[in-house]
Amino acid sequence: MKQQKEDNIWYLITISAKTEEALHANRKKLLAWFKTEGLQYNMQNIQYTFLIGRSHFQKRCAFVVRDQADIVNKLEELSRNKQVEGYYCSNDNEKVTEEREVGEKLLSRIEEKHKKGIEVEKEELLSLAELYVRGYDIVKEKISNGVKWRRVPVPTYVFSKEKYWIKENKNTKKETKGKLHPLVDCNCSTFEEEAFSKTFTGNEFFLRDHRLGREMVLPGVAYLEMVRVTAELARNDIEVISIENIVWLEPIQFQKDANNKVKLTLYPIKDEQNKARFIVTSSSEAGKERLHSQGEVTYGEKQLYGSDNYLDIQNVYERCNNRITKEECYRQFASRGLNLGNTFQSILEIQSIDDTEAISRICLPNELSNTKDMFLLHPSLLDGSLQTVISLTGTLDASEQELSLPYAIGKIRILRPFTARCYAHVTSSDIEDNAKDKVKKYNIDIVDENGNLLIQISNFSLKVLQTQQVSNEKYIEDLYYIPEWKEEIIQKKSTGIEKDKVILLFDNNTALREEMKNKGYKVILVMQGDAYREIALDQYEIGLDNENEYKTLMKSFKNRGIVPAHIIYNHGFYKAKLNIESKDNEVSGIIKSVLFLTKGLIQKYSNIKIKFLYLYEKSQKTKMVAEATGALLKTICRENPSYRFSSLGLSKNLTLCEKVEIVNNEFGEMQSASLEVVYDKEKRYCKTLIETKLAENDNGEYLRDNGVYIITGGMGALGQKIVSSFMRKKNVKLYLLGRTKKNKAIETRIDELCTNGGEIKYLSVDLSNSESVKACIRIIKEQISTINGVVYCAGINQDAMIQNKTSKQIDSVLKAKVYGVMNLDRALKAEPLDFFCMFSSIAAIFGNPGQADYAFANGYMNGYACFRNSLVDNGERFGKTCSINWPLWKNGGITVGEEIRKYFENTIGIQTLEDNIAMQMFEKCMRNMKEIVLIIRGERQQFKNIMSMIFPYDQKEDIENNNNIDVSIIIKDALCDLLQKLLKVKKKDIHLKTKLSEYGFNSLTFTEFANILNSEYDLNLTPALFFEHSTLESLKNYLYNNYKEKFSEKIKESKKVEINNDVVKKKSLLSID
Repeated sequence: MKQQKEDNIWYLITISAKTEEALHANRKKLLAWFKTEGLQYNMQNIQYTFLIGRSHFQKRCAFVVRDQADIVNKLEELSRNKQVEGYYCSNDNEKVTEEREVGEKLLSRIEEKHKKGIEVEKEELLSLAELYVRGYDIVKEKISNGVKWRRVPVPTYVFSKEKYWIKENKNTKKETKGKLHPLVDCNCSTFEEEAFSKTFTGNEFFLRDHRLGREMVLPGVAYLEMVRVTAELARNDIEVISIENIVWLEPIQFQKDANNKVKLTLYPIKDEQNKARFIVTSSSEAGKERLHSQGEVTYGEKQLYGSDNYLDIQNVYERCNNRITKEECYRQFASRGLNLGNTFQSILEIQSIDDTEAISRICLPNELSNTKDMFLLHPSLLDGSLQTVISLTGTLDASEQELSLPYAIGKIRILRPFTARCYAHVTSSDIEDNAKDKVKKYNIDIVDENGNLLIQISNFSLKVLQTQQVSNEKYIEDLYYIPEWKEEIIQKKSTGIEKDKVILLFDNNTALREEMKNKGYKVILVMQGDAYREIALDQYEIGLDNENEYKTLMKSFKNRGIVPAHIIYNHGFYKAKLNIESKDNEVSGIIKSVLFLTKGLIQKYSNIKIKFLYLYEKSQKTKMVAEATGALLKTICRENPSYRFSSLGLSKNLTLCEKVEIVNNEFGEMQSASLEVVYDKEKRYCKTLIETKLAENDNGEYLRDNGVYIITGGMGALGQKIVSSFMRKKNVKLYLLGRTKKNKAIETRIDELCTNGGEIKYLSVDLSNSESVKACIRIIKEQISTINGVVYCAGINQDAMIQNKTSKQIDSVLKAKVYGVMNLDRALKAEPLDFFCMFSSIAAIFGNPGQADYAFANGYMNGYACFRNSLVDNGERFGKTCSINWPLWKNGGITVGEEIRKYFENTIGIQTLEDNIAMQMFEKCMRNMKEIVLIIRGERQQFKNIMSMIFPYDQKEDIENNNNIDVSIIIKDALCDLLQKLLKVKKKDIHLKTKLSEYGFNSLTFTEFANILNSEYDLNLTPALFFEHSTLESLKNYLYNNYKEKFSEKIKESKKVEINNDVVKKKSLLSID
């Protein structure tokens, strides 16, 4: 092999130990090595290895030499007690504190010489050697000559043979004061044993976020760090290099705020000087000790280098092409009862190949960034490494969801502490256990981002936990959705509008009315006028903004016996200039007109089924009002279940005939959910929500250092959280805009927010007044040159049901949301912003009873995000626009009662956001900048069920499931009945997910079970089937998928089983789960 060029003439060789005796032994060992193996290695590589390849202890010596022969001569002279030139040895009385500055200057000088290709002088290395033996730690990059030198297998350190157990008086018990480590409180040793203890409160992250069902369980990885720490505390002259023969016998469960004490005891092993045995125990209420784990520790020197201590990460990724996302991984854990909170969700992704190999990318959660240096075997990262094995257990997609937990580890080899980002490489072990025990074994190499080995785990075993031991609960996760227009097949409906029913058309043009009349429809036209007026039996005028005139109109219809079952509200009914730069506040007219009409309908036709179609011409400029009106119509439907209100956007080039045909078709579609529909080039699109994945926090920073940002509503509850986040992240200057005049309380709060640096200024401004906003921006621009971004979180709500909603309430909501956004954006249209972020609401997506105006205003924000981005594309604005649709914040500005919170969480499946969770989600949204995004923290399936009530979805699968539910339940009941008769088990004690073996099945009863099923239903089952499908649920699914027809035929032919759908549905709610 070609040798690397040796640029240095002189070399620095360092040796250290924890005792003088060990240092002397190390010198002797080094002499023997240099005489033999050391001759074949490059001196630069040897120097590099001794400097950075091993730990440096307090007893030190150093040599400055030319080559191998030179150091051999020096070591031999030293062994004859001769004075040796270029040799330095440590002195206990010497201190290095005052030499640190000298060392830094010396290393900088050496580094500069390396860069210029100048040789390092001997005197400089002698000075460095002297500093080293006095305790100075040398920075490897500055001495390595900028070359990537190789590590070589130098000899291991020798350790002293002293007895290492702490000596105690016979009848005394030692208990140290103060916590020794986050996992060790005190030394509670006695003469008979070396022991340490830890009392857990339940507030620790590794307990709070690690649960089996609802129970807090101490993770097995916490035992391992406890073992390492206590073993090194017991023998303070040497490190633990491995933990071996580990067995987890029984989980330790805790109660919050209880006295949960765990004890770890160490025992010496006879004739094994560098080994010790450990046990982990807890005490029951009766004082009896319970054994939870046991194993051994080994002391020694860490062997950091060698061909086995490196992983080619890229090569592994090329082999492993099956990807499992973070969300999928932890959702599957939760489905089996292992509920892990944020601090124990360290896996970012897993990639695997078959069931033989996997690699995961692991990252220390942000909440634990300050704990990185507290642990060598960090519980979150080590647990993430063990979690990776999930990809090889073969149960991610299995119907039988069993939970496997850590059972045993052959050996953990400890080389280096965990890094904040690392990889876990998992392979199947060659060792096989008895299959009936369901014990699987794996090897895990944990490496840093460069592939250097940190931790090596051999023969890690999993053992299946019985399902009934775990109480499953909902899996709460962060969910992100974006709106999407999904193409739907147009199904022509000839009877969409019944010809004998009256159509009420609000329009200022008679053309659509005439076309509909020509096709035989009964149409009453309502046009905008100065006041209410009945022009003819089929034509009226009303004053647009007069609520009473809508009531008068409905009263007239009621008196005439007219039922307005079909209403078309043409956007042109409101004669508004839709130019966004117009100073006219046309938006309030549209919402008031629709709400006043609705109030009139509620007053006279509250229990009548009414179909309402809001008709508009599709364009970028109508986008805002269309989004806003869509949110308003959803709220109307939620307050009045008998109403079906939808919006319909049509292309400009459609003929009147085509419009009438589409309108007729859409009235036929309006059977259930409130829809938002658009037609484009003969294609029909319905708005729906699709789940999206937002990238983790590695997409770059969205804030600039020394950037300038405007935050509206900055002194509100939400605004202050954003301000605090910005001030912690960067040295920024913030301008907070609010309605309140600046006062002492605001000044005090601003001073508190500025404690970590940065600058905050508060300006009072009426955002709904365009001139006031322009004046405010002029003030800001006089002080700074560029504004970098906007977060618009101003807003108020005026909750009231539609029939009680007033114009004043509507105006106050629109001023804070709609007009403020428009005015601020116009005032900043020439500013080179990076982003314009708006805080919208979930009410804009689903509507919300009591919040018709609030839903409308937030919907407008969503539409404005689309509109503003189109202006950016045209070069008329700067920066990405996003509208974040928030659910409730626990400590946000808009609060709700406890009953409403419970309704959201239990019925809808949406959790109220804690501050830390909300800010993490905000960070993701800002880094990804989706145009419109809905964020939810909740249970996925429950939320999907609610979505299906609001948005259209493919019902084909649901219909098939409903048609087949009878057979599935019949199979379940047949199995339960048979189990009850065969083994005399009470039906209330039968659970679908319990192992069949738990009921007392054996090979004989399995055979009898198969024979009865075969005879009764003409099947062909063997007893082996029950080992493969070992629960009633799994067996039921197998029989349904393979013998559904057999069971269906038997039901029809036999008189033994009589059943109707109502009974079946009731049965399905019984205790069989």
